[in-house]
Amino acid sequence: MSVKLQHFDVTFSWELFPRVQELGPRPEPRPGPSPSETLSETIEVRQVAGTGVSGNYDKVMPVPASLDQHITWWLNILNGHPKLFFKQTDFVIEIFTDASPTGWGAFAKGEKTHGFWPKSKSKEHINVLELWAAFYGLKSFANEMCNCRILLRLDNTTAVSNLNRMGGVKYEHLNRITNMIWDWCENRNIMLFASYINTRDNIEADKESRSMNIETEFELNSLAFNEIVDTFGLPQIDLFASNLNTKCATYVSWHRDPDCYAVDAFTISSRQFFFYAFPPFSLIPRE
Repeated sequence: MSVKLQHFDVTFSWELFPRVQELGPRPEPRPGPSPSETLSETIEVRQVAGTGVSGNYDKVMPVPASLDQHITWWLNILNGHPKLFFKQTDFVIEIFTDASPTGWGAFAKGEKTHGFWPKSKSKEHINVLELWAAFYGLKSFANEMCNCRILLRLDNTTAVSNLNRMGGVKYEHLNRITNMIWDWCENRNIMLFASYINTRDNIEADKESRSMNIETEFELNSLAFNEIVDTFGLPQIDLFASNLNTKCATYVSWHRDPDCYAVDAFTISSRQFFFYAFPPFSLIPRE
């Protein structure tokens, strides 16, 4: 595929002349694809939508601002600044994930975790939730990993296909989440492969995704918290929180969490922080 970019001040347009006859059918998914594929998928979506007529690859279309980062990535590659990926044959971790209408669950190396959907996600299609569950499972168990390969086990064939193909051209909302996952992996030089597992064999992740234990989701009323901030100042870290109820950008969770600074506030020194703490009442007597 050859791409011609024209720059008119702040307006971009492109002309695409793919050698469709030479390329043939898209290859089947395989472990460890290149990150260029997910960027190509996004560009392909925009191109198909922009031409308006299937197969009209000579038509000029405007390039929306949403593609700036993808075009920049390709220009860096073409200018000789490739991002090299670590090559190895073994998966360093196998992560099982699942989603339900109420939350997500993940299981790896004998350890499990879960979370609940915020209102903004609770009404999403199950295929979307499965991709979010995979992303949260990755961030919970592999946040400190890099230069490795990771195996994801999911019981949703649509999510598996999107991850292994690094997106698709049919559903842009699925492609968007898939791009987020692969961007996260690329920044850590992680090669990801998703594999289907039957729901009856995905026991731990499925159970966690349906957990109704909301004891860890208690939080102080926002009005009361604002009074604390007005009196003492804005704290640096919330010592007892989750990604749903944290009062600070940095927080410590009770169990593995996609965006937490650490797990279990009793295992870290809080002296280095100006912290906020609203622990479960059962933990207050604990030293």
